[in-house]
Amino acid sequence: MPPQVGTYSFFAPHHGRPGRSDETYREQSQAKALCPSLHFEACPPLLLNPQQLPTPSVLSLFECSISATGFTNRFFPTVLMPKKLSKNPQGGSTTNLGTPSTSTTNSTPLSLPRILIDELPLPKLIVFDLDYTLWPFWVDTHVSGPLKANGTHSAVTDRHGESFAFYQDVPRILYTLPLAGIKIAVASRTSAPDLARDMLKLLHVPPPSAEEGGSGKKEKTKRALEYFDAPLEIYPSSKIKHFETIFKKTGIPFTDMLFFDDESRNRETESLGVTMQLVRDGVTWNEIEKGVAEWRKRRGHSG
Repeated sequence: MPPQVGTYSFFAPHHGRPGRSDETYREQSQAKALCPSLHFEACPPLLLNPQQLPTPSVLSLFECSISATGFTNRFFPTVLMPKKLSKNPQGGSTTNLGTPSTSTTNSTPLSLPRILIDELPLPKLIVFDLDYTLWPFWVDTHVSGPLKANGTHSAVTDRHGESFAFYQDVPRILYTLPLAGIKIAVASRTSAPDLARDMLKLLHVPPPSAEEGGSGKKEKTKRALEYFDAPLEIYPSSKIKHFETIFKKTGIPFTDMLFFDDESRNRETESLGVTMQLVRDGVTWNEIEKGVAEWRKRRGHSG
């Protein structure tokens, strides 16, 4: 029987993604999103298998409203993402690499963020990076084709049986932005463009349920790829070239573009007039709001 709600002791592993000094911040943010009452203490730099956690009472203490099993299943697959996990003897995965992280906000199409409906200007085009922006993995490093979708197309598995999915808020964001009249594009320098496109084809975006603010009418799920009504620039190159190509294909001025990316070096795109929002834990509604607010600020609009 799984542990009941109460106080548990867990490791929040500390390890660095190559070249990313803020990885600890990412991991702690992901944990806090799951359990707001979580408080971190010093943790040794160990990488633990969720199925081999030490016994309670010797590690950081926190209280949360989910069971220990639930926490392990939802949090550890995410923070272990940067390192390719070992396979079991049968070739299957020991965890789900692509388990989405939990966002800090919950918005739905009928309860849109205020910033999308306050009658102030919006960017005409939002451009997303892919890796660690729309999904929590490097598609050219962590994923091995061919891919196969699960029954609901909410996740896909690769040849090793590892599971991959979007960050939690991403499907609803992709569904909602077109409703606000915003076009969506991709700028990714991944060296596995075909695999990335396959991922966007196999991962579907479900319509919101009545409980989530939907109309309640029957609506089919659509491939995530179908929500990108602007260019998909997915190939090894500089983001400058990606955006120059997007401009040539759409005619949308750079100043009307908002870009979400997890790497600060890609702020070079701002030399073109693009506004970039740096994301630390994938795209969430909170990041969308901050990005739009910054885009407006640079154009002299308040709100």
